[in-house]
Amino acid sequence: MRPTGPLILMTGLQGLAGGVFFVLAALGWVAGVPFLHSAAPGFLALVGLLLVGGGGLASTFHMHRRAAAKFILRRLKSSWLSREVATTAPFGVAAALSVLVSVVHPVAPGVERGLFTATALLGLLAMWVTAMIYATIPAMLSWRTPMTVPAMMGTGLVAGGVWAWALLVVATRASETGLAVALVWALLVLAVLKGVQWRVFRRARVRVESGQAMGMPGRLYRLADSGTSRTPYRTQPQVWRPLTDEERQRARGPLVLAGVLTAVLLMVSASSPVALLGAVTAAAGVYYERWLFFADATHSSSIWLTSGAASPWEPTRTPAP
Repeated sequence: MRPTGPLILMTGLQGLAGGVFFVLAALGWVAGVPFLHSAAPGFLALVGLLLVGGGGLASTFHMHRRAAAKFILRRLKSSWLSREVATTAPFGVAAALSVLVSVVHPVAPGVERGLFTATALLGLLAMWVTAMIYATIPAMLSWRTPMTVPAMMGTGLVAGGVWAWALLVVATRASETGLAVALVWALLVLAVLKGVQWRVFRRARVRVESGQAMGMPGRLYRLADSGTSRTPYRTQPQVWRPLTDEERQRARGPLVLAGVLTAVLLMVSASSPVALLGAVTAAAGVYYERWLFFADATHSSSIWLTSGAASPWEPTRTPAP
């Protein structure tokens, strides 16, 4: 799938916001009233709201036909895209209310903590629904696996947690060592998840290249008629050409580097500049992770079209004998 900027921003910023509010809610319960009475919750909530708003703005540029946006909620029973809008909008509203009670009009600590918790839960729900959009597409062999949801949500939660840690260091002038250590362990778990997911992506490519993705090994496939007036999937603008091994390694390199550098900065955690650099590297990691997630995905239509004419986005490949 073509990794467009709006798509990367939409999913990436949503994940960062979910991670920020998750940490905010957790600290509200762990640190208690002293934390809630400080300036840090309002700072985190405001940044989280800006991230949610940025993701929502990016989604408008991802729409193919903006005029049809008014019909987006008509298929809640069957469409994960409709469910995404129905869950992301309440997340944004809750984020705005969190800013209201922590910055504009302070309320009792119990009410504030409850609202932070509700916002975090709505953020987790919105992230899960977004991940399910990709995990439920049968034709995308790389995505329709149990690894898509935990890897996608985990990336957002960990990177958002790093942002929350950086904001706390800036706001409190403290190293926040406990949170930093927890995030280092979370990064290690996420690295394992991504390693398993990359193996899943590789297995999907092998299935298509060997002609076995539809359970019919040993035969060549050719699409004679798409059965519709539309052009085949592989010639549509959202399609991205298959990555070469060299391109794949070039994309993985910055992602691994961002993860390692983020872990090192978390362990140093000495000053605001170090923390802010950690937030930047975490955001860069999210960008490369999302880019690779979309660009390296394998669609099952490759089986029929590998021996056909090349589309404008993909070179001709010679089928296996």
